[in-house]
Amino acid sequence: MSLLISFLTLMTSCNGQVKSSNKTEIISTSTNNEISKNDNVHFGLQDKIGRLWFGTTVSGLYCYDGNTFTHFIANDGFDETCVFSLLEDKVGNIWIGTSNGLYKYNGKTFSKVVIPHSYIASKPDAMGNVVYNPDCILSILQDTNGNLWFGSMGFGVYKYDGKAFSYFLSPKEPNYNLIQCITEDNKGILFFGTRGEGVWTYNGIEFKNFKSRIVNNNHLLDILETENGDLWFSVVGGGIRHYTNTTNTEFTAYDGEMFQEFTQKDNSCFLNVYSMLQDKNGNLWFASDGGGVCMYNGKSFTNYTIQNGLCNNSIKGLLEDRNGNIWFGTRRGGLCFYDGKSFTNLTDKLNE
Repeated sequence: MSLLISFLTLMTSCNGQVKSSNKTEIISTSTNNEISKNDNVHFGLQDKIGRLWFGTTVSGLYCYDGNTFTHFIANDGFDETCVFSLLEDKVGNIWIGTSNGLYKYNGKTFSKVVIPHSYIASKPDAMGNVVYNPDCILSILQDTNGNLWFGSMGFGVYKYDGKAFSYFLSPKEPNYNLIQCITEDNKGILFFGTRGEGVWTYNGIEFKNFKSRIVNNNHLLDILETENGDLWFSVVGGGIRHYTNTTNTEFTAYDGEMFQEFTQKDNSCFLNVYSMLQDKNGNLWFASDGGGVCMYNGKSFTNYTIQNGLCNNSIKGLLEDRNGNIWFGTRRGGLCFYDGKSFTNLTDKLNE
């Protein structure tokens, strides 16, 4: 593990503040209880003290302190196996969106945050999946004013101002507003990416809806604003749509001459891009479902796949840590990172 420790200078253990040390399952290199290759690692973040957090949709929540993984379980107060979203707020609380509700970790204990509503989840379909669920939190954002926004599975978005919840984009019918992703631009405008209803924006006064003439382009997976104010939209089966903000004005259309499209014709990694990231050097990373990951340096694209050492070609989440390492959470392929020269597969390290 000395190699990994040299990459991550992390001083506080993940379980050091948990009430009882025997209540957590510590995952180290000598055990087989790791982030499984059969797990889906969706989201990650690095908190203020340097720990890395990863949410999976099979085995729940993990924290990595540079030496060991801590797997939070029921005895810790976190009894969820499907994590869709993670956020650290301005005071250091970790918010966790799951398929069964919202949780907050204050550094010592977990608590479930009940969002009051009158919505009813759909009945399971033939495959046993719940299609619409008001308690399923797919996305989380804290805006510049400190408000927390939570995107639900088909029932709009919930806003928490620190005292009470309010509700926006309430659906006329389920799935009308499944909020897949939330982004705030440099002018304070919020962007909500939906599955089927395109993009909603909110300027603090009113909501506006923008749709593409191409149906697939209205199914959003991620939205990214780059340092120059450009917007990048990834859509289901439709590649990437790049909005060039040449006038520094408010977003006014979801189709038009200011858009440049990248599809699978340009590169295999532009089909179903689940996550996008701009790193500290200004490079753009696009994580695809099956085509590996693409890095764009402003001039050309480089496609990394399992042939280059990537742990899986289906990437669900991207994260850059303080040292500039790029982490990749995969669909049934474990967890790995890239230091600019080579890939390190943490799942393999843990299996040794």
